[in-house]
Amino acid sequence: MQQHAPDGSLHRTWAGGPLQGTNMGKVFVLHAEQGGRELPIREDYDRVIWAGLSWTVGEIEEKELRPGEPLKLMFASTEKDPITLSGQLYLVHH
Repeated sequence: MQQHAPDGSLHRTWAGGPLQGTNMGKVFVLHAEQGGRELPIREDYDRVIWAGLSWTVGEIEEKELRPGEPLKLMFASTEKDPITLSGQLYLVHH
């Protein structure tokens, strides 16, 4: 997921630096469902950071997915300024 300002440029959210800041996993929220079942998403950005972010990424393990069944992905940001969210989905084989 990426967040963009009204002019289309990337928009960075800063939730405060270490010790006092908010965990970015609470600022950018990812959710996935398949067949009414919530899927676990591994996120590597869920920490307090000093610089802010304009994006987030998560991974769903292949073993969690059911081939041929629709996948519902939802994402949100707690950013207060006007933004537009966009998402991309990639299939990656390790």
